[in-house]
Amino acid sequence: MPNGPVYLASDAHLGAVPPEREQDFLDWLSHAGERAGRIVINGDLFDFWFEYRSGVTAGYDRVLALLKDLTTAGIPVTLMGGNHDWWGGAYLRDEIGLEFLQEPVTRVLGGLRTFLAHGDGLGKGDLGYRALKLLLRGRLTRLAFGSLPPAVGDRVARVVSVTEHRWGPPTEVDRGRSRALESWGVD
Repeated sequence: MPNGPVYLASDAHLGAVPPEREQDFLDWLSHAGERAGRIVINGDLFDFWFEYRSGVTAGYDRVLALLKDLTTAGIPVTLMGGNHDWWGGAYLRDEIGLEFLQEPVTRVLGGLRTFLAHGDGLGKGDLGYRALKLLLRGRLTRLAFGSLPPAVGDRVARVVSVTEHRWGPPTEVDRGRSRALESWGVD
């Protein structure tokens, strides 16, 4: 259905959510695949994703199989790398068939000019994350982390991630950041 609607999701954080929430996302993805002209996942599909020299992050077989089925069926699927899954690459592109983006882009989607960006580190503020991003996305860090066995790197990521402790209503800080991003994005 190349002219069907654009389905959009963000921040599923698979791997850090309860199994029933993951199943809800898989059900949504199946539903979208039956109707969408394009699917856009705007970052943090995975709570952690890294393509090591000797493999990829483990534990995502179900969603990867479903995404591959969708792309094989001709449904274009775009994954914007978020702050938890920016380190994708050849495996997601070549094996799964995703369009994997690491930097913000402007596209026409559903006839509308659309800015695709995960949001972390954009706009005013968020200076702490911007500094951390320079370190985490740096060439030397990626080379060193990429040389780890996937099981070791994945374990390090699980220890560092605090996603499962963040579920709940947005805080006032979250709301303020949302307002700042909206103002930045509209300008």
